[in-house]
Amino acid sequence: MPRPKKQAATIPYHADILEMALSGYESAKMKIETEILAIRKALGAASRSYARTTAPSKDEAPKKRRTLSVSARKRIAAAQKKRWDAVRAAKAKSPTKRVGKKNRPKLTKEERQQLSAGEAT
Repeated sequence: MPRPKKQAATIPYHADILEMALSGYESAKMKIETEILAIRKALGAASRSYARTTAPSKDEAPKKRRTLSVSARKRIAAAQKKRWDAVRAAKAKSPTKRVGKKNRPKLTKEERQQLSAGEAT
């Protein structure tokens, strides 16, 4: 025998109650948005990219990217090459340490045979 279906409880809302609830939620939303903006201002420049809450309008022109002149790019490239040359020169001057065998005494033939036989002294 199938169970009877439960009907959702429907409460008839009056328009006045809904309007008051809506105005309360909107005021809470505005308060939260002002607090978010205050926090973003406190964070400073790092959060400025997130400050826009709405999409840019169609009338607003997108910001143009600044382009560097050819001479500016050449100066930047020359400065970077100079820095890397200094790093490479410092690396070439530093003595390289040999990685591998350490300075330890060499074993005699008898000592090697004792070690391989398991007779350590």
